[in-house]
Amino acid sequence: MKGLQLLATGGALPGRVVTNEDLSRQVDTSDEWITTRTGIRQRYYCTESEDAATLAIAAARQALARSGLAASEIACCVAATLSAPTATPSVACRVQAALGLPENRPAFDVNAACSGFIYAIAAAHGLLNTLGGRYALVIGCEALSRMVDPTDRTTCVLFGDGAGAAILELAEGVPFAVTLGARGSEAIRVGGPAACDTAPITMDGKAVFRFAVETMPRCLQTVLERSQKTLADLDWVVCHQANSRIIDHCIKHLHAEPSKFYKNMDRHGNTSAASIPIALHEMVDIFNKEGIETEVIHVGNKDIRGCVACGQCSKLGHCVFNDLVNEVATKFAEADGLVVGSPVYYASANATLVALLTRLFYSTPFDKTMKVGAAVVAARRGGLSATFDELNKFFTISGMPVASSQYWNSIHGLALGEAKEDLEGLQTMRTLARNMTFLMKSIALGKEKFGLPETEQRIATNFIR
Repeated sequence: MKGLQLLATGGALPGRVVTNEDLSRQVDTSDEWITTRTGIRQRYYCTESEDAATLAIAAARQALARSGLAASEIACCVAATLSAPTATPSVACRVQAALGLPENRPAFDVNAACSGFIYAIAAAHGLLNTLGGRYALVIGCEALSRMVDPTDRTTCVLFGDGAGAAILELAEGVPFAVTLGARGSEAIRVGGPAACDTAPITMDGKAVFRFAVETMPRCLQTVLERSQKTLADLDWVVCHQANSRIIDHCIKHLHAEPSKFYKNMDRHGNTSAASIPIALHEMVDIFNKEGIETEVIHVGNKDIRGCVACGQCSKLGHCVFNDLVNEVATKFAEADGLVVGSPVYYASANATLVALLTRLFYSTPFDKTMKVGAAVVAARRGGLSATFDELNKFFTISGMPVASSQYWNSIHGLALGEAKEDLEGLQTMRTLARNMTFLMKSIALGKEKFGLPETEQRIATNFIR
C-alpha cells in the first residue's frame, strides 16, 4: 500500500494573544502555576470576525499555494475539528467553496477531539486508495476559546485557537502506519448544538493525564513496529501538544532523546485537533530546518514604559524598571541573533516596541558585537522603509551585522491573513531567514577561528562643550 508524503503546510493563528498574566486577572491562577503544570505561557483567541472555519480557510489557502498545485488536483478535503461554527456546511465544505476545490470530490469534517488530525489523515489515506486521486488536503482547526468557561481555572488556562493544514501526496515507497482507538468516557465533555445543554468544556484532568501517559508511548511503539522503524531512525516526533509533562513522561518511558520531541504548547496552548498540523507548519520554517533555536516574544500588547535616562543601569547592570525588558535582556545576551518585527504606525514602529528596544539596548552592558540583527515590518500600504530604517539603527549603533534579503524586509497586509497573500513578501521573508542563518553560522565559525574584531576604546565627542 502506498503511503502519504507531506508536500506543504499552512498555518493560521487568530488575532488575539492571551498570556498567563492576562488569565491571572480573570481567575485565581498565576503564570508560575500554569507554566509549571502545563508548560503553557500563552495562547491565541479568535476575535469577533474569526472562527474555526476562517482559520481553516487561511491555513488551507497557504498550504495550497506552497504546494504549487492547482485546486483541481486536490482529490479530497478532510477537516478535523470539534468547534465548527455550524453543523452544516462543514468546515471542509467551507474550505472547498473558498478555495474552489472541485465539487465532485469528497469534503467532510471529522470530530475526534485531540486525535482528530490523525483520524483525518487516516481517512484521507483511505479515500485516495479507494476512490483514486493523488493529493489530499487535511486540516486541523479549532476555536476552543468559545467553548471554555472563563471562570474555570482548570480548563480556561489550557486551550487556544488556531489552524494548520497539510497537502499530502499518495506515493510509492513511503512508509505509512497508523493506530486508532477510543475510550468512551466523559473525562472530557463538551455540550453540542443538538444536546440538551450547551455546557462548556469540562474535564477530569487527572483521568485525562493518566490516559495520555498510558496511551502515547504504546501508540508510538505500535506505529514504529508497523512501519519497521525505530526512534533512532527519526529526526522528529510530533505529538499532540496538550501538556509538556505528558510528552516528558512519554520520552522517559521510551528512553528517548528529548530533543527529537517537538514542543510548542508554550506559545499556543492545547489547540486540540489543530495542534499537530500547527506544529508541522512551524517545523518547516527555515529556522527549524537549519537547526536554529528560536523564541517568539510579543511586545505590542505589554505595558512597557519608556527610558527616563536615569543612568541607574550603569550601576545595576540592568534597567531599574523590572519588567519585560530585563527578561528579554537575559535571552538577548545568550542569543546569536535578534529579529525585530513591527507593524507600521504613522510611518513609524509600534511605540511599545520602541520603548522596549530603547531601554534594552541602553541598559544592557554585554557586548553585542557580531550578534546578527534583522528588522521586519508590515503595513497596509506605506511607511515601510521609514520604519525599517528606524529599527535598523538599534543594530548598527551596537556593532551588529544587519541581515538583508532580496528586498527591504517588508510585507503587506491589513486584516489577519492578508500578509500571507503577499507572495513576494513571503519570499523576502524566506530569503531573509536563509541569509540570517548563513550569517550567524559563518560568524560562529569566524569567532572560533579568528575571534572577534579588535575593539578600540570609545572616543565620545560632544558637539557642545
